[in-house]
Amino acid sequence: MFDRKLFLATCVAAALSPAAFAQTPAKPVPAAAPQAPAPQSSATVPEGGMPTWIKPETPEHRRERLGSSVDPGINPDPEMHFWRFGKSYHIEKFERKWAAYDREEGTVRPMANVNFAFEVYQQNEKWVWVWVGDPDPQAAAQPAAPNAPRPLYSDSDIKFFSAIRPQYFPLDPAKNDHTIRFEESSEGLPQTGSFRNSMAIADMNEDGCPDIVLPPQRGGAEGLPAIYLGDCKGHWKGWPATVPHVLDYGSVVVADFNKDGHMDMAFSVHLTGLFVYLGDGKGHFNEASEGLPHDFPTRRLVVADINHDGVLTPVERRQASKAEHVKRKSS
Repeated sequence: MFDRKLFLATCVAAALSPAAFAQTPAKPVPAAAPQAPAPQSSATVPEGGMPTWIKPETPEHRRERLGSSVDPGINPDPEMHFWRFGKSYHIEKFERKWAAYDREEGTVRPMANVNFAFEVYQQNEKWVWVWVGDPDPQAAAQPAAPNAPRPLYSDSDIKFFSAIRPQYFPLDPAKNDHTIRFEESSEGLPQTGSFRNSMAIADMNEDGCPDIVLPPQRGGAEGLPAIYLGDCKGHWKGWPATVPHVLDYGSVVVADFNKDGHMDMAFSVHLTGLFVYLGDGKGHFNEASEGLPHDFPTRRLVVADINHDGVLTPVERRQASKAEHVKRKSS
């Protein structure tokens, strides 16, 4: 009888022991839900209006595009980093007026003068926000080999420099204590318009002061060359010259083609050909284009005495040289 009671007490003690409780499985703990963006009020809308992607998108597409459990919202913190698609990113914004959208859809060159693009996060009328990849910390932590030389240029760089080297020469100007200062002297000159592809400098009204001759504007309504007379003091005034007929845009050079002492004009007109207007020094021009091609698709023109028959006098040669110098400086 005693043995039976002892056995029963042992079973009860075993059932009440901590080991017995350890056999009971614990209830599963639910996983944390992904972080959602904080609600944005109208007061937080950035300058330039409510940002959007490059085109309308659904919430599902936005989640796929972000690739992150954290939505940066419409005012992303540039110091915050987001883990997306297995890499770390942060978001930077740039003024949209400088951007170029000429690469793969969804990317932008935030500055049009650079040759690389970023993925667009959002944009509005004023700004464009882009994803910028963060450096790999493991790669940055790897120490460089001691005394390992780092080449300044790649093989392709050296090949390119070798190819263009003949175009350059050393320029080592002599030291001088004088300082050259330039001042704005554009009073009277046009501040808008597309005068392509060159201009010329010559004394058109024979007062001893250089004048500026511009070809007709590209897309201009009048189709007339523009001549601005200078006063040798940096002031300019439009000269109402008369020409035989209007022309399309192109290039202009000035020389004395008929050796009468007055400046004449030659034009190479886009997809049309070559034209010459002879001047009288008083703003009147007559056409002298017989024998010149009118099916010559060029917009560049140079004047020279090719056969050395003296058609251009030394004055005209200097004037043509000045015009070419201006073209080189503006190209």
